[in-house]
Amino acid sequence: MWEICKSGSVRGIEVSHMVEYCGTLDTERQEKQRKQIKPKMRKYNMSTRQTYQAALKSGITRTKEFEKKGLAQYSVNVGTRCGHQCLYCSTPSLLRMHSSFKQAGENPFTNGYAIVDPQTPERVAIDARKIKNRGMVQLCTTVDAWAPEAKELDLGRKCMEAILSEPDWTVRILTKNAAVLEDFNLIEKYKDRVLIGMSITAAQDKSNIISIIEPYASSIIPLPIVKARNRHF
Repeated sequence: MWEICKSGSVRGIEVSHMVEYCGTLDTERQEKQRKQIKPKMRKYNMSTRQTYQAALKSGITRTKEFEKKGLAQYSVNVGTRCGHQCLYCSTPSLLRMHSSFKQAGENPFTNGYAIVDPQTPERVAIDARKIKNRGMVQLCTTVDAWAPEAKELDLGRKCMEAILSEPDWTVRILTKNAAVLEDFNLIEKYKDRVLIGMSITAAQDKSNIISIIEPYASSIIPLPIVKARNRHF
C-alpha cells in the first residue's frame, strides 16, 4: 500500500551540482569547533563526494517520538549522515555528538559526504528474531535507506528482508529516492505489511528550487508513473 506524505516528494534519479554555505554552529558547546573548522564554500558533485563506513551499534530500536505520533514503534537507521544533503535536515543537529563524525574527521554541519554502516542488516536480523513485542518499524528516521550510498550497498532492501522474514513485523518506508522502485518485487511480496511514504516538498514546476534545497534526492516523478506502479498492489 502507498502512503503519500506532505513533508517530502516522489522523486526520479537525476542529481545536480550545488554550492552551499556551511552555517555557523549556534551552541556554546560547539564554539571551540567553530574556531577549528571555519565555515566555507564547498562545491561538490556525486563523483567527488566521500562515503565513510562506520561501525554502529543499533539495529531495531524503540522510537518514542514516532510512537507518540502514531507512526511507528521502532526505527532502523543505516547510518548517521545521508547523502541527499537536504538543507533543512535536522539530523546533523540531532546526531552532532555521535562518534562516527569524529572517526570520519568530518564536521556534522558541513556537506559533501555520507556515513553508512554496511553491517546494519545483520543487527536488524538479530533484533527482528529476538524482539517479542513486535510492531511497525520506520525505515529510516534520521537518514534515507535508499540514498545513493545506502543503495550501493542495498541496505534498504536487506533491512526490509530481515524484518519481514519474521512474523508480526510491519515496515514503514520513508524515502526521497526513486531507487525504492527497484525493490517493488519485495514490497509486493509483503504488500499487506509495508507502507511507503514519499515526501513532497514542492510541485514539479519548482524543480529548479528543489535541486538546491534537496540537491541529491531524486527529481520529481510524474504522478502517472506512481499510479502505474501502484497497480501492482
